[in-house]
Amino acid sequence: MKDILQKKMKELRETIKNSPKETVEVHYDCPVCQDRGLIYKDEQAYVCNCVSKKRLENQCKHARLAGEYRHKNFEDFSLAYYRTGIVNKKNSATYRQLANHCMSAAKSFSDKVLAGEDHKGMYIYGTVGSGKTLLASCIANRLLQENIDLLFISVPDFLDELKDTFNNRGNNELTLMNQVRSIPVLILDDLGAHAYTDWSAGRIYNIINYRACNNLSTIITSNLSVDELADAIDVRTSSRILQLCQIYRLETDEDIRRQVYKENIKRV
Repeated sequence: MKDILQKKMKELRETIKNSPKETVEVHYDCPVCQDRGLIYKDEQAYVCNCVSKKRLENQCKHARLAGEYRHKNFEDFSLAYYRTGIVNKKNSATYRQLANHCMSAAKSFSDKVLAGEDHKGMYIYGTVGSGKTLLASCIANRLLQENIDLLFISVPDFLDELKDTFNNRGNNELTLMNQVRSIPVLILDDLGAHAYTDWSAGRIYNIINYRACNNLSTIITSNLSVDELADAIDVRTSSRILQLCQIYRLETDEDIRRQVYKENIKRV
């Protein structure tokens, strides 16, 4: 009986020893390099493509560029949404001509920034849904791909963030202002879409005046013309914008978001 028991124990140990070990499935963000950042091939180490992708994502996060505009490029700016009708009797240009002119200027701005050539900024104004933010995000993504430091700021959100510093939460006002004033490329989105007080108008003037005096690359989008902006904020700010930027109008006869919505409905 003892011999039989010993034999069974030996068989059990052999079974355990020879049984396949349980494998734990490991998830990698990058299965190619298994999150090492390097690929080894023919006794050589190569940097994996995921490294540049992670760098770009971090840059976009720092630049405050996210959401639907994160991956936009100039191919996403479709002239098909800009019809060939005349904008108005005072302006003989068509909606499409204005859009094409604005897109060409945006590409030229990007090229000059990357080449380190002298250039003026862009003030892009037009009605809601005319593609201003989209075009600005195309510029931002183009520059971020080439490691250009920039910030993409929604002006109403930024002013709220400045006000929040009064409660001593997070950054202080001076830190935020310095970041925005001195960044190599600044995109101010939706300037004018705010009820401006003397305090908020003063902060906007401070930013634009600093950048105009230091010849820093700046893109501004607004629903207001420069003359209308003078009434909404102040004359000093609009005057500095004329010094800092070339003025471009971008219009559609129908909100692009509404056009896209109608297209999606037809597909259903």
